[in-house]
Amino acid sequence: MESNQTPSVSQHQNNRALKIATLIVVTILIAVVSSFATYYFLNKQFDKKLQLMQKANQVPIVSPTTFVTIPTPTFYPVDSNPNLKRHISEKFGITFTYLKNQSPERANAIEVLEENTKIYIGGKEGQWVEVFDKNPKDSLEEAIRKRILTNYSPTDCFVEKSKITNSSYPPTFEQAHISFPKTNDENDPFSESTAKKCPSDYRETNGIRFFLQDNNFPNKFFFFSIGQYAILADGNKSWFDTFQVLK
Repeated sequence: MESNQTPSVSQHQNNRALKIATLIVVTILIAVVSSFATYYFLNKQFDKKLQLMQKANQVPIVSPTTFVTIPTPTFYPVDSNPNLKRHISEKFGITFTYLKNQSPERANAIEVLEENTKIYIGGKEGQWVEVFDKNPKDSLEEAIRKRILTNYSPTDCFVEKSKITNSSYPPTFEQAHISFPKTNDENDPFSESTAKKCPSDYRETNGIRFFLQDNNFPNKFFFFSIGQYAILADGNKSWFDTFQVLK
């Protein structure tokens, strides 16, 4: 006796679901493979075009995924005042600024002259700064005594350290002056009777005079002879207010 077995409804449904799932997986795989193939092809085309452009324009090839760091340029300030001049002494390793024309009333422009160990500002009859070499181990006071006061009595002529009141100077600056006993004589208000025992070019007077050292450069020190008038730089500063040691 021959039996006829027909698939149940649930078996038909399972087979159909399996076919649909298989079709979906195959479709996804085809899409993924196509996407990779398209990306590979386009990337190759891009590289070829970039190489052609490089050959034509002579520019370096940079990968689109490469980040190039460009150094930040250094900008140096430029004085906006055309009358403001900066003197840089390569010989002495110093710099300062000054106004070329001090005022409409002064017809002659300020000239700067370097001669021997001095820099003159406003001519040889004007103001000046002198540069001295020193032993880096010596203090400013010791250096002044060795270079200026070797033939002078320490009771008649001595070095005093000065308090720096110039806010433009860095904390590495030291200041001093050559002094002498004061007479307290009303007939000799500037103590000329004792002052004359000290070197006239370097002792203190009723004008501005001082020695200066930058402790960052202890192999040299400076003497400023200013007097009782100003040679201005910018911002109502005198030229020696802008003084800097470079080397």
